[in-house]
Amino acid sequence: MATTISPSHFETLLTALGRYRTAVRTRAAPAYGCHHRRQPPRVRALTLRLAVSLIVLPITSLSAQTVRGDLTGRAIAEDGEPLSGVRVTVAGSSLQGTRQGLTDQSGFFRTLDLPIGVYTAEFTHIGYRPVVYEEVRIHLGRVTTLGEIRFEPAAVELPALRVVSAAPAIDPVSTTIGFGLDASHFDALPIGRRDYQSIINILPHANESFLGDGVTVGGSTGLENAYFIDGANVTDPIFGRRGTRLPWNFIQSVRIRNGGYGAEYGKALGGIVDAVTYSGGNEFEASLFGFFTGSGLADAPRAGLNDLRADAFHTSDVGLRLGGTIVRDHVWYSAAYNPRVESIHREIPGHGVYEDRETIHAFAAKINWHPAPNTDFELSVFGDPSFHNAVGQVLGSLTAPSQLENPGPLLSGSKSGGTTASLRFRQQLGPHVILLADLSSHWARYSVGPDVASETPLELFRDLLTNTWSGGPGLAETSPARRTVAGGSATVLLGPHTAKFGVEYEASRSDYESNLSLLERRESALYEQSLQSTAAPHDNRIPAVYLQDSWRIDPRLVLNAGVRWSRQRLIGDGGAGVQTFPNQWQPRLGLVYQPGRIGTQRLSASYGRYYQQLPVYFSQLFYAPYSLQIIWFSEDPRPGGVQADSSFSPPLDAAAGVDGIQVEHFDEFSGGYERDLGKDYVVGARVVHRVLRAAFGYGVDPSFATVIGNFGEGGLGFLPKASRTYSALEVTLRRGGEHRLQGFASYVLSRTHGNYTGLFGSDQGVVAPNNTPSNKFEEQGPNSTGLLPNDRAHVLKLSGSYRFPFELSAGTFFTVQSGTPLNEFGASFHCSFCPVFLVQRGSAGRSSTLWDLNFSFAYPLSIGARSGGRVFLDVLHVGSPRASAWEDQVRFLSQNEDGDQINPNPNFGGTLAFQPPMSARLGFELGLGPARGARRSGD
Repeated sequence: MATTISPSHFETLLTALGRYRTAVRTRAAPAYGCHHRRQPPRVRALTLRLAVSLIVLPITSLSAQTVRGDLTGRAIAEDGEPLSGVRVTVAGSSLQGTRQGLTDQSGFFRTLDLPIGVYTAEFTHIGYRPVVYEEVRIHLGRVTTLGEIRFEPAAVELPALRVVSAAPAIDPVSTTIGFGLDASHFDALPIGRRDYQSIINILPHANESFLGDGVTVGGSTGLENAYFIDGANVTDPIFGRRGTRLPWNFIQSVRIRNGGYGAEYGKALGGIVDAVTYSGGNEFEASLFGFFTGSGLADAPRAGLNDLRADAFHTSDVGLRLGGTIVRDHVWYSAAYNPRVESIHREIPGHGVYEDRETIHAFAAKINWHPAPNTDFELSVFGDPSFHNAVGQVLGSLTAPSQLENPGPLLSGSKSGGTTASLRFRQQLGPHVILLADLSSHWARYSVGPDVASETPLELFRDLLTNTWSGGPGLAETSPARRTVAGGSATVLLGPHTAKFGVEYEASRSDYESNLSLLERRESALYEQSLQSTAAPHDNRIPAVYLQDSWRIDPRLVLNAGVRWSRQRLIGDGGAGVQTFPNQWQPRLGLVYQPGRIGTQRLSASYGRYYQQLPVYFSQLFYAPYSLQIIWFSEDPRPGGVQADSSFSPPLDAAAGVDGIQVEHFDEFSGGYERDLGKDYVVGARVVHRVLRAAFGYGVDPSFATVIGNFGEGGLGFLPKASRTYSALEVTLRRGGEHRLQGFASYVLSRTHGNYTGLFGSDQGVVAPNNTPSNKFEEQGPNSTGLLPNDRAHVLKLSGSYRFPFELSAGTFFTVQSGTPLNEFGASFHCSFCPVFLVQRGSAGRSSTLWDLNFSFAYPLSIGARSGGRVFLDVLHVGSPRASAWEDQVRFLSQNEDGDQINPNPNFGGTLAFQPPMSARLGFELGLGPARGARRSGD
């Protein structure tokens, strides 16, 4: 359902525009009292203002998640009969104290919520020989199974039968699509950027988009991912971009989910990335590390139309991590700090070389407190405040300039990053109930504006006749934001059922301030000046309740069923505008069956409905008042003393809420098969199908009224119904365990089709959640359905590592991916930034097939009995062809009143971005205690 909003500052603006268009056609004076010598260009000017207000201005270049894992298995006698009442005791260096439990009548046990690490599990029963499993590894967010544990009768006491764990590599319970990596595995892989978020590229359904939204997952855009650290949501609350950046030296484990998960997870249509930082232990440890790369270790990059030539660059960082005990077995600590500097010298043609410099201060600290045998507290604080003196465009939706009169439009200063604090409480009530409570707060900051050092002005001047720019960046804005999340859950073991009930409440807030100043020469004697400002708080409040049950119907069959309910409420300007999205019911259903010997094969199927959490960006657009003035001149007003021909200042009040609309959500169906081939080799195949059910945004109807709603429904019926389907076949082969050779290979055959790109404007490469420029006006509907920008039909990925007998470790990551569909865009008459499709979407060919090869080498250093280290060499983008990764698909820059496309784009078909060049990175790590550099064992 969609409803025309009234009153609305956008409706007022467009209604006035409609009256003015009528006045022009009847040669009458405009109703709002402006007199113009040349009326038709004024109509175009107002519609251009719409684009500036709704598209350019805001564009700049779950509750706590699971942070532990479970252990399960089944005790049986020699004759195969189940053994009940077997005592299970789990202990390890990552655990304060021990965990104990008993097997049930079917012989099953499940030890819940174990910290990530390596454990010893001991099983004892009167009349049977004890069994001890050693080196049992617990992974993040995963159920580790020991399979069937056989007991030998013992008439007299015998020493325990000790087994070095070679647990089945197949999860016998979960239907989750995704995988996890521990530090001992991912630090052997060549990761492009030294942060945990880059690991998501290894996922079969994840691909680098090259358009500015990072990594896309399963047909969604990069803004539809969610990021969590130590259970706290660190996703950017304003735009939904990727959140806190921590180096992988701070990270103990990472798990990536992109579908098939239970009701306890939500808030994303792409991938969910969970990371856990290191905890301390009873033994003191220290790690000093550093990395460096620069232009002397890299080939020269190729500059696209959106790029400036880089003369020199360097990236350096050095960090320290400490961990240990405050009170043995009761209070542990961990602390880390890593400053990082990235500097690139960029040439602005005709104006010399300028330094693009970013400094990031990454830090993390954690306290673990175990005051009683069944009680734990964890306090985690981390962040990444950064400062950036940037060289490049701020208003990212604008076509790149052909020439510059001064460097100011490409010089800006910004602040980003933030700080997060998370407090977690765990209480075990007997062997069958675990209570968890979480409280976290994420403080994010974001600001951008003219470069202070160069005394750059604010206003940007664009001569559209010659595509010449001058002045400043055009935009100054600040958006400090905070997300506070509180939640709790109870997990109960009831015989064959493992049930989890949870509640969550999240409140996001942004105090947004913005000033836009844009002057454009649109014709030889027509200049338009747009001045806009706003300052208002914005909120999104999200309660949620979920219930999830895992029912072991028999030893081979598990049924997972759950439901999640949530609601979202956007609030602007202290309550002046409120938009509620109620009753987001999200059923989840999964089935796991193990044919043959238990733990060696798995058939799975799942269904789920998933909703996207809205960033507060849309509230900034509509639910707060704006101050707007548009002024027209017949000559250039910059010298001063020029009289304005006319001006327009509509009342721009906050919009009212609309009933009956829904945020983006889709249904997902998946089915798969996995088989353990022995020696920790697992082969699998899976099919995934996702269907978008609704998308939320706004459009401008033929009467020039602004309408908020779901595309293709109600008042937005003049636009096509939003569609996006993702269908994929995935084939994988992996080898885990503690072996010299580790590996993961995947091939994905997929198709992404529809007319809705997602929260990111992939057609233009702009960050504009629920405000993408491709679906605003009726004239944009024809030809708009087809292959979407992130459709890659074939993607092959190979990653792995090998430790040689002489201790050298080598890792690699190789990928080949099909090119993406190309388009031919014209300009809408109403908005030069809003494309019309001159041919069917995605039918104008494909970009080049891309391949990328990376290597990482590490060699250990022997320093002493308790100390050691490693030296690193990463060689990235080996033999890089520096191929075109993003092409300019805009054929025409504007449209006249007769419907003809005019002003051909001289850059059409040119490359906006190329693949990065080959480069090398050097590094070292010196460690004391458990961090001394001996990260992996092997055969």
